[in-house]
Amino acid sequence: MASNLVTVLEKPIEPPITSFLPIDLIHAEILPKLPPKSLIRFKTVCKSFNAIISSPEFIHLHLCHSRSSSNRFLVTNSTPRTTDMYDLDSQSSVPTATFSWPWDTSILGSCNGLLLLTINCHYSKCLHLVLLNPSTRTYVELHSDDKDVVEGNIGFGFGFDDSNNDYKIVVVSDMSDSSNTWRVTTVYSVNLESWKVVDRSLTSDSMKEQIKWYNGILINNHLLHWIFETEFWNYQRIGCFDVISEEWILDVRFPDYYYDRSNKGNFLDLGVLDGYLFTSFVNRVGSLFDVWVMKEYGVQESWIKLLSINIGNDPSGEVVPIAKLFNESMVINAGTRWKIEIPGGVIPVACRRPGSSEVLLRNRIRSNKLFWYNWVDNAIIKPKIPSVWRHQPYFVKESLVRLPNTNPNLLGDMYQPDLFASHLQR
Repeated sequence: MASNLVTVLEKPIEPPITSFLPIDLIHAEILPKLPPKSLIRFKTVCKSFNAIISSPEFIHLHLCHSRSSSNRFLVTNSTPRTTDMYDLDSQSSVPTATFSWPWDTSILGSCNGLLLLTINCHYSKCLHLVLLNPSTRTYVELHSDDKDVVEGNIGFGFGFDDSNNDYKIVVVSDMSDSSNTWRVTTVYSVNLESWKVVDRSLTSDSMKEQIKWYNGILINNHLLHWIFETEFWNYQRIGCFDVISEEWILDVRFPDYYYDRSNKGNFLDLGVLDGYLFTSFVNRVGSLFDVWVMKEYGVQESWIKLLSINIGNDPSGEVVPIAKLFNESMVINAGTRWKIEIPGGVIPVACRRPGSSEVLLRNRIRSNKLFWYNWVDNAIIKPKIPSVWRHQPYFVKESLVRLPNTNPNLLGDMYQPDLFASHLQR
């Protein structure tokens, strides 16, 4: 017994197994893939983590990874004073974040994880804007009482100037008097914290209202697009403004289909679908709602027809843009079936995933309804997202992008009710 005990005691003790990850691997491969909520907590782990996660290089690396991932959040106004974020992949009816506001709000744009919103204080002649990072819950306030910014038919745009690392807000105002109509384009530099007029010229067309908004369509982070139309000839064009050069550049041409009048297609909408510019038409010949996507921006030949949906006719023979039951389809919802009316056509919002046959659509006129449409099965699947308010929904990627103010405000679940109190008397 003693001999065995001695043998055991004399056996060398092996050191514990330890795992080691190079710090460069943690910084470059692990941390950039984590959500902002986790990274904000990790900043308190140690000084080195705080320095790394707060550095501009890491924020850019995290943003690049976020852009390349399929994760995205749908941002909507569920009520005039509530902004909600939904994770489409979670299939949950509960928003991941909710922001409440003291007045009616509208989402004006989204870029690099930042949201631009306006506070609609109708009794104030001052434009109130909020630049918000919903991932970090930080925001800054922007204001203007310039007549070029607050008067006329106003279109807003929001984009990024990567040559100066500057976010810019574009305001397009159409104004007229008894004899002339002119367009004023004003740009706000977030870095410089100042507005400037970059173009003022006479015009013969006007911004086309996209169902109660004139927000610019952002492509490649710096190209903003609006539809302009001539009233007498019903001619539309896609105007493009570059936030880097701060100039109007060449118009984007519609698909050749638009210019071939034998197709008898009526233009409906312009938008962005998973990063691509799209246009939609009602084809009066085939009674179809067609969606065209520009797969390579600026290349006319890259326009492809993504899908066509049968929309039917009324007894007089005129096209009814989904003004009756949508293709007599059934809505599938938690095992029950019911029919849904979709008047005025639909607007694509997003594809389910690359290669998927499902696309998220919303009503053009009664824009408070969102639904998935499977064009292979010709089926409508109601999402678990509650009805949204009338304004356009946006997508936002999670990011750590810092706002320009050295001490941005921190936003809780409830917006501070006296935020603009000092500005309401202006």
